[in-house]
This record gives sequence, C-alpha cells and structure tokens, in this order.
Amino acid sequence: MLTDYWVISLLLGQLCSLTLLTGAVLLSNQMIRKWSAGSFDELQLQLERRSYLVGSIVHFVLIFQIASLFMFLHVANHHLTEVIKGAMCADGALGVNSFGENLLYLKMGAVLVYIVYLFLNYLDNSEPAYPLTPLKYWLIYPIFGLVALDLVWMVLFFYNIEPDVIATCCSVKFVASGAEGYFSLFASRFTTGWLVLFGVSGSALLLLLFFFQRFSWLKLLIGGVFITSAIFSLKYFFVKYIYGLPSHNCLYDIFWAKYYFVGYIFFGGYYTLAASLICLVLLQLFKTRLGDLHPQLAQKLHWISFWVTLILIALPLAFWWHWDGNL
Repeated sequence: MLTDYWVISLLLGQLCSLTLLTGAVLLSNQMIRKWSAGSFDELQLQLERRSYLVGSIVHFVLIFQIASLFMFLHVANHHLTEVIKGAMCADGALGVNSFGENLLYLKMGAVLVYIVYLFLNYLDNSEPAYPLTPLKYWLIYPIFGLVALDLVWMVLFFYNIEPDVIATCCSVKFVASGAEGYFSLFASRFTTGWLVLFGVSGSALLLLLFFFQRFSWLKLLIGGVFITSAIFSLKYFFVKYIYGLPSHNCLYDIFWAKYYFVGYIFFGGYYTLAASLICLVLLQLFKTRLGDLHPQLAQKLHWISFWVTLILIALPLAFWWHWDGNL
C-alpha cells in the first residue's frame, strides 16, 4: 500500500510537516532560553523576527494537520474501500490492522492541541509586547511529538494493510454482536442513558452560555460531557434516522455525498464548540497579560458556542422528527 498514490500524498505531506517542525523546534529553543521582553538589544530584535517566522511556519503546518484529519478520513472512507476487499466504509478499512483506529483517534485528539497553539499564537501576535512569548513555544515540543507519532503510525498502518485479506465491515460486526437496532427511544438502557445525558448537558450548556460570561472551566467541562454524549447519541440513535435503517449505526457513512455530507457538519460543529470553549478558558487564564481587545473576543466566542450548541441539538432532532412518522 505504500506505493498507492493517495498514500504517498498523505505520507509526503506528513513528512514535509515534520521537517518544517524540526526547524521550528530548533529555532524555538533560542526563543525559550534567550527571550527578554524588556530588552531592546540586537539579539532581542533578531528573536522577534525569528518569532514571527517560527509562528508562521507552525501556523501553516498546523492548519495542514487539521485538514489532513479530513483528508485521511476521506481516503479511508472512499479510496481504501475500493482497494480492500469487504470494506464498505472506513470502519472496515481502519479495522484491517491494529493501527488504523488508533491513528484516527490520535489525529482527532491532536487537533485540540493544535487549536490551543493556534489561539495562543493569535493572542500573542495581537499584542505589541508579545505577552505569551516564549510560553507558546513550549507547546511546539508536544506538537512535534504528535506529528512524528502520526507519521510513524501512518506508515505502520499502510504498510501492514494486506489487500488480499477480506476486511470485516460494520454490518457484520453489528449482526455478530447480537445487538438490537430499533427505531425506539427506549431500545436499550445504554442508548437512553446517552440520550438523557445529551439533553441535560446540552440544556445546561445553553443556559450557562446565554446567562453567564464567567465560569469558563465549568462550561468546558459540561461542553466535554455534551460533545461525548452527542457523539454516542448520534451513533446509537439519531444516525438510524439519517440512514433510514434500524440495523445500521456506523458513523462513517454520514460523510458520504448521498447523506449530504452531514457528518462534516456534525463533527465540524463538535470541533468548533470544543475550540470555542477551550479558547474561552485560555482567555480566562491569560487575561492579565492581554489588552482591551479580548473581552470583545470572549463575547464573540460565547455566542459562537451558544449557536453551535443549539445547532448540534436541533440538527439530530430534526432528523428524528422528520423520519419518525415515516419509519
């Protein structure tokens, strides 16, 4: 599989990202050790120029890394299913060896770390005194480790794919597990529990976002519960109304064109909400270092979080209400 043109593109992009980050790590060492915000000597001026260069390099690399998550999902969900026998969606493609699903989870989790750096870099560059330098450069080290691990796991995943081996698709797993797929709110206690948690946490988050400008940590905590419960509720209940099939709860198919790419709306919303709540916490942590611009930014993030949460509640309910009378 390492000779496949899609695989080569992904690996080449990841290798280029790691190469650029290697240079950024070497330059950031100087920023961390020698940066002095109150100094006006020649070294400090050189460091400020390098800081802009390093920040720009890391910025574009991380934007690519976020995009590469969806690129990898597209390859697994569309291209690999044509190559691997028995794989009807990304569930079968990623399950051909032990690296596939772990690689996807790594990419998904790493995006949150990338968002933290991108927001800190934005805040730092928006202030004349660069108040978050060299703090933000400490993040480059774990970012470098995540990108390197991503590359290693990607090579291992593609290298260990055997096209002649028949993969197990999600429908076979569903039947083999003996699970029951009903168009019913009370199909199981497991599903009902996630639905209740989805409704309670979503309502609590909306109330907090609408009435309070404070409590950023509490909003992040409840937001994490809401996003987790929303994903499980989508997988075990709402997704059946998107497909119109009681026995199909695969999340990967919702990224297909025949379902209007609704998966990108859902998971784009989850990441937007998580990013907004994380950024609110960062603003709270570093507000003493920042100027008057950022209270307005916090207000915008509050409203973004509010409307995205409302959409993430309303959209699956819309599918449920639309199809409930037709199934």
